[in-house]
Amino acid sequence: MRRVEKKGILLFLEFCSAAFFCTKPLQGMGVISLLLASLPATMSLASAEEQFADDCQALTKTPHRLTGSQEYRQAADHVEERLAAIGVDDVIVQEFVTAQTKVLQCEVMLEDNSGNIVRSLPVLPMRPNGIIPPLTGPEGLRGPIYHAGKGTSSDFGARSPQGCVVVMHYSASKEWMRAFRLGALAVIFVPDKESHSGHVHYVNENANFPRFYLEGSGNELTEGTLATIHSRVVWQTVPGRNVLGIIHGKDPVYRYKEKEELVVLAAGLDSFGEVPLRSPGARGAASCAALLQVAEDLVRHHPTGKRRHILVAFLDGSTRGHAGATALYRAIDHKGSSLENRIGGHKAEIRFLDELDDLLEIDTPLAPQNRKHPARNELRRRLQQIAANRAAILSNQLYASRNKRESLKDNPLQQEVVTRAVESLQAEKDAWNNLRRALIRNEFEADADKVLNETLGQAKSDLKARRAEMELVEKSLDAELRISNWVGDMLTTLHISFLLGDRTKQWGMIIGNHSAFRGNRDVAGVYSKIQRTFGDVYNDLSQKKKMASGFEAGTVDASFNPVDLIFSGGGFTWSAPQLVHGGAMAGTLGIYNVSLCTVQEDLRREGTPGDTLDQLDTATMRHQAEQIGAFLTGLTEHHGLSQAS
Repeated sequence: MRRVEKKGILLFLEFCSAAFFCTKPLQGMGVISLLLASLPATMSLASAEEQFADDCQALTKTPHRLTGSQEYRQAADHVEERLAAIGVDDVIVQEFVTAQTKVLQCEVMLEDNSGNIVRSLPVLPMRPNGIIPPLTGPEGLRGPIYHAGKGTSSDFGARSPQGCVVVMHYSASKEWMRAFRLGALAVIFVPDKESHSGHVHYVNENANFPRFYLEGSGNELTEGTLATIHSRVVWQTVPGRNVLGIIHGKDPVYRYKEKEELVVLAAGLDSFGEVPLRSPGARGAASCAALLQVAEDLVRHHPTGKRRHILVAFLDGSTRGHAGATALYRAIDHKGSSLENRIGGHKAEIRFLDELDDLLEIDTPLAPQNRKHPARNELRRRLQQIAANRAAILSNQLYASRNKRESLKDNPLQQEVVTRAVESLQAEKDAWNNLRRALIRNEFEADADKVLNETLGQAKSDLKARRAEMELVEKSLDAELRISNWVGDMLTTLHISFLLGDRTKQWGMIIGNHSAFRGNRDVAGVYSKIQRTFGDVYNDLSQKKKMASGFEAGTVDASFNPVDLIFSGGGFTWSAPQLVHGGAMAGTLGIYNVSLCTVQEDLRREGTPGDTLDQLDTATMRHQAEQIGAFLTGLTEHHGLSQAS
């Protein structure tokens, strides 16, 4: 039994005492029945509060929930377990292929006056510029530490940061670009005060500006100390993971086309931010906790009349181009034979990989006796490509080395060292070109045979990596087929995204978003029936006094300025500069999509290291979730969603 509020316990014990010592039988109900009837009222509220808090804690116990990470997997596992405990009719885990950065090395090495490394401090890479993460190259970036405060002109003054590692406050925001314009090698941000989502530390261009984040005090980086930063960050293929809960409807055929209908309730489960590895995403986690509470309310409610099917979706890849929402709606919108074709193509590639694997198991796969093997020509083509790539890399290295040799005419000793390096590179390049010719002629010379084994090893490594990718693709296709089979010919009536905050207890419905993926079929002006239905549900709940006080009716009844009402970004309803959610992918298919948002929410900590649970008013968000549960119970049953506009 979960902890119950002290007051509730005392009331319960007093009731027990009175009932136990009562000398006359209680009329109309046995003592035990009365005791049991009294429990839910005192226990359910405390239980719901604790469960909401537990969910928030579970989803924020790691420093981030980046797509494809073990930290995200822990959060997804928690949601999966909770949906099963809630009692949804089915839980589907939908995996899909996406990409994520992996940090191989990220540190700053500090030197003493003699040039000896005396300390190494771990730093964190900032978010990529476009697709380019902060990189330093194998030799690193070496320069003196230069403190620039908030990066203003007065902070730099007459001092030049050229060739320096500049240390700046996190709140410097876009002023970091001034440091690079003045010739800085790199910028290291340090915490200075409450972080704000308005502090931007990246550009939307594919450019390598090495930017890092040091947890702790900037005093660890002493002015003038020589420092070398090493940063190696790579992109890798990772599994995305949507967690879906199915709640079956009751007689879910309404007026439209005589099809069963479906409503999707969604929240983004992953996190991302200015410092990806420190993006706790507490507000997003609390929105997921709210969706779990709403799902529990919907499961417990047994409609007396009709109710649509409900799909509760916790989406991954929200910060990777809505990858999770894209995967979900690709499964829902299974028109034509696209899925069947992709499954067929997947099986065909698996068969080919088996043939290629079989050939590579032979000691001499390119020997004349293997010419009739079905995978031999493809193997030759792949080996030629590997050899060509290696030769191209060596060509670039040769070009750089020859230029360096030319620049050393006044230093014969150094020039001789570079000349030997040029000769070695040329010999290596010749060997790879000989292999390319041999693969075309099927004649292998000694030097070609020497690099052939290395090439075959690379081919085996590539094959192993591709098999790992294909295993993930197979899981993705299996989940997509499962979703597609369940959805069948259902009509997806509405997508609702949860974007709750803690600025006020008021919440409302917003149409539209700023997503770059929003389709031209998704026009805010055709949402009149959605607005009308929300208004009808609100009026019905108000008359029945069923917790609708927090709903801002002005978001649906046109009592506000249309800019605030219909479009996101309005100063009253939504104060944040951008409103982005996975419903945009539903909109590309012509599916109505809205978001439930907190009134005047500005997302002030969104995407920052400061978006932590201790900074969030979870009681306010739980209060909103409680009202939204009652509201969506009525909305998913209302006939208005199926009426023509």
